[in-house]
Amino acid sequence: MNNIGILILLFIMAIAIQIFLKPNKKRKKKNHNNYNYKSNNKNQYNRKKTTNTNQGYKGFYKQKTSYTEKQKKGEEYEKYISQYFKTKGWISYEHGAEKGWKDQGIDLMLKKDNQFLFVQCKNWNKNHKYKMGIKKIQQYREKTKKYMLNNPQFSKILIDLYQVKLVFISSEDIYTKEAKTYIQENKNILEYQIIPMKNF
Repeated sequence: MNNIGILILLFIMAIAIQIFLKPNKKRKKKNHNNYNYKSNNKNQYNRKKTTNTNQGYKGFYKQKTSYTEKQKKGEEYEKYISQYFKTKGWISYEHGAEKGWKDQGIDLMLKKDNQFLFVQCKNWNKNHKYKMGIKKIQQYREKTKKYMLNNPQFSKILIDLYQVKLVFISSEDIYTKEAKTYIQENKNILEYQIIPMKNF
């Protein structure tokens, strides 16, 4: 056998080895039941995040609703006090309802004869954690003073013609002992009244 014949024979043998002796690689079946921990953990995180977000929205909505209810309760009491004084011959201007959050804490302005009252109303429960202390009363004095300075012509008329007082009116006794003492010591300008909501 010549060299060419030997080369052809070797070539054929090589092909046969590749075909018959090459190990079979089984096709890997896709297991649809495999658990993808990474993907599942991510989904759990997303679900947890979404749940927390929803809880956050609910909490915010609850808080907002609570604030709205408190605001409504305060406005109803202001109107009640306004009507209460009208039945006693006072002229009432509902400053808080007119000005909203710009009212400087002045809910009502009441006038009768030579008396003029800057009124702040509080429809608080006496068992609530919030109380009317000296600091809140002093803040109201400062706000009223600022209001009068910003309205000089109006203030001049008040000072010339009326006896002006700052009056705190609440539906229950929410004043601290120190606040009552402070009001008594400044009774020429300060006063507090407790007027429960009821039919009159």
